[in-house]
Amino acid sequence: MEIIDNKDYTFKRLDNSNLSDLIYLMKSVHGKAKSFDYFQKKYNTKYTSKENIGYFAYDHKGEPAAFYGIFPCIMTNGKSQFIAGQTGDVITNPNHQKKGLFYSVAKKTHDLAKEEGIQLTFGFPNSNSAPGFFKKLNWIKIGRLTLFENSYKTLNFYNLLNKYKFSTPLYFFYFNIFYFFNKCTPFTSSNNIENRISVIRNGEYLVNKSYEKTYFVKINKFKIWFKFGDGILIGDIEKFDLEESETFFRSLKSFANQIGIKKIKLESMPNSFLFELFKQKFNQNESIEIGYLPFNDLDYSNLLLSGGDSDTF
Repeated sequence: MEIIDNKDYTFKRLDNSNLSDLIYLMKSVHGKAKSFDYFQKKYNTKYTSKENIGYFAYDHKGEPAAFYGIFPCIMTNGKSQFIAGQTGDVITNPNHQKKGLFYSVAKKTHDLAKEEGIQLTFGFPNSNSAPGFFKKLNWIKIGRLTLFENSYKTLNFYNLLNKYKFSTPLYFFYFNIFYFFNKCTPFTSSNNIENRISVIRNGEYLVNKSYEKTYFVKINKFKIWFKFGDGILIGDIEKFDLEESETFFRSLKSFANQIGIKKIKLESMPNSFLFELFKQKFNQNESIEIGYLPFNDLDYSNLLLSGGDSDTF
């Protein structure tokens, strides 16, 4: 394990032996954290040939003080492929804030990513973290995601049954029967178009993403990738001719009725298939900013991303 001493803190690269320290940091901030298995799957990016791209900071007593991580992925510009990475799980222990640790662990992780041949890192900083990324780390802004949302007048038995632990299995017993008859194979990202840079969601990528439970379903002729939340959150939809939009929205409403959910959300960038489709029917609001940091002299401002590309989807 690589160890670098720096004044009051020691910096160590992420590996399997210290992954549990991320759980400690998450609990120090949020009071709870995902399981070790969750993070083990999340950081298992061997399919890209790059893994464990992240650094911890520890105080002199060995307490985890901060972490900055990057999840390698494969991207395409429509003609060729290259390795990039999404920044995520950036966190500082409340006992060690305002000591410059965010910049320190970020700088070490960025240097590591560059050494590993990762061409850029991108991400979706929230309002609290955006100043740190864009001002301290000199990330480049490329816009915001747009949040699309719609509520249906339907029996919302998804939320009703998920209020209580004893009734949640009843809902998913029903849903799994529905899913058995309507599941479909994964499809190509709707963002994979020529002259735009986007994430390739191949089988290996989806195996890595299995730390979050998502579903691929086919409703009539339309394929949808989604996960549950407050209703459902759509990650992507297989591209189709927009002249069929009315048929799609009728099918989507039927889908909501069949699985007993009231609310549907998704996030996308302007000039994307998802944006052009959902601006026709759904309410829209500005969502989180999108930015990137190149590790070479190339221009990546034509990135095309959606909410499904987030590490939390």
